Amino acid sequence: DAVVVATATGSTGYSLSVGGPILHASSDDMVLVAVAPHLTRANPLVLPGDARLRLFVERGDDALITVDGLHQRPISTGMVVEVSRSDRAARFVRLGGPERFYDNIAKRLGWLRADHALGDLGEEGARPRGGIRCDDDVIGGLIL
Repeated sequence: DAVVVATATGSTGYSLSVGGPILHASSDDMVLVAVAPHLTRANPLVLPGDARLRLFVERGDDALITVDGLHQRPISTGMVVEVSRSDRAARFVRLGGPERFYDNIAKRLGWLRADHALGDLGEEGARPRGGIRCDDDVIGGLIL
């Protein structure tokens, strides 16, 4: 058992791979996802970007913390690991505007079948079918 804590950048890899949500690239939020929880129902949580998490091994065997798959440290029973967003932000080159984020993810992850198509949000008067809607605005033009 484990937990994944991820920002929007990590949500398309770490969070998604364990059944958690994908956060939009412009989101300041974080996600907390339990990995293979046993004897409990632990739904993923979306937390505000300024949240400060305190994780600890309550009892039992020692644990291991892994950061970005590179840095590892042992954690003993009773030790506390505090997790928060960094004050420093990475800058990325993005292809297309923010409205194309979910379209790009769907393409990269192979979520589109041969009978699916992407909607065109740039065409005047075009009204995509399906898509992901938030407050009546379409985020991406994925036609389902």
